[in-house]
Amino acid sequence: MISQGRVILGIGTGWFELEHDQLGYEFGTFTDRFDKLGEALQIILPMLEGERPTFTGKYYRTEEALANPRFREHIPLMIGGSGEKKTIPLAARHFDHLNVIAGLDELARKVDVVKQRCEEIDRDPATLETSMLVGVVVGDPKDGVTADMIPEDFKQRMVVGRAEFVADQIKTKVLDAGIDGVILFVPTQVVGYQQGHITALGEALKPLVTG
Repeated sequence: MISQGRVILGIGTGWFELEHDQLGYEFGTFTDRFDKLGEALQIILPMLEGERPTFTGKYYRTEEALANPRFREHIPLMIGGSGEKKTIPLAARHFDHLNVIAGLDELARKVDVVKQRCEEIDRDPATLETSMLVGVVVGDPKDGVTADMIPEDFKQRMVVGRAEFVADQIKTKVLDAGIDGVILFVPTQVVGYQQGHITALGEALKPLVTG
């Protein structure tokens, strides 16, 4: 991922079972995948810092593992999720960016939890950036572009309406809740490609990023 001209390395537990099946990896339980991530970080993090870790765990083993060449001294790490017992504490300990996967109405509370977990380990919460993946459908309600067209289980993660309305909702429901930024996606399968809508949305969002 590239954010504000920076390269961010995304690391996670894996969530899409079909990809595991296609590539021949055991999907396992969430706990299994989280435990694997915990071991992997004990290898990956030292390697990114220029060290050569030797590690023996349940899932992985290395002998003076080497990451070379190193393109930069530090590569920001991103993880996605909102679990308050595992993912958020892990993000507070090791990551630079947390992509919060939660409903719009949950964001303010999730931000509070992020702050609490950072403060518990004496980390400045401002050093852990946050974002949310938000689906947007731009269109005029007069043309039938309303929230009713969105599946119920996606409504808390999508905004529908005119470009100006979408921008206002992103500001009030996401940014004002304490999330630092948004990653937008347009579900073209819902309304298909509509010429000019992306441009209109970009113009409506511009004041949010330029001040």
